[in-house]
Amino acid sequence: MKLPLNRKSLTLLELLVAVVLFSLVVIGFSSIDLFSNYHVLSSDKRARLQNELYLVIEHMKKEMGKAVGNEVAFGANSTVNLDNINGNQAIQVYLDGNGNGIRDTLIASPTENDDHWIAYVFTGSTGAEADRYQIWYYPLFIDSNSAHEVIARHIYAITVTNGLSSNNNYLDIELFTRWAPGVGYSTKNPQVNMQARINMHSVSTN
Repeated sequence: MKLPLNRKSLTLLELLVAVVLFSLVVIGFSSIDLFSNYHVLSSDKRARLQNELYLVIEHMKKEMGKAVGNEVAFGANSTVNLDNINGNQAIQVYLDGNGNGIRDTLIASPTENDDHWIAYVFTGSTGAEADRYQIWYYPLFIDSNSAHEVIARHIYAITVTNGLSSNNNYLDIELFTRWAPGVGYSTKNPQVNMQARINMHSVSTN
């Protein structure tokens, strides 16, 4: 029995070539999908870190901008004090709580409507694991037991330059953040740095 001359069929070689080509296409699309997902996740982490730093910097500008005092008249560290608190890096600032533009003498039990100290504390890599790499804000700082709130996480370092020491009225602050602060930088663990100069217009140094 003769087969029709126009009957078509695939050879084993043609089938193998088709399978290989199809596999290459699938692998190509899979690679693109993995690459896209990886960069989307990395960009999302970086964007979250930037937003966090922006909010912290704005918080510091708003609160520290209320500082008042004269370090010549009242002595060094009377307006800005960078001494550690419980071994942690800190920034203490004396605020014009009542808004009269004058540095009033600190009273024994001030409220936020009186002139008072505030503090920002960087917890670093020590202490309880749940408390590491954070910035704590003390709206009414009397001692380390005062009430505070966590305003930033992911912070692995902070540098502060006290402009008051050179007869100016500003602080230069740079914050360094990393998605996993205790781990080194990598493409999977992005980091973001942000710096700002915080002017304290009611502070005089001469």
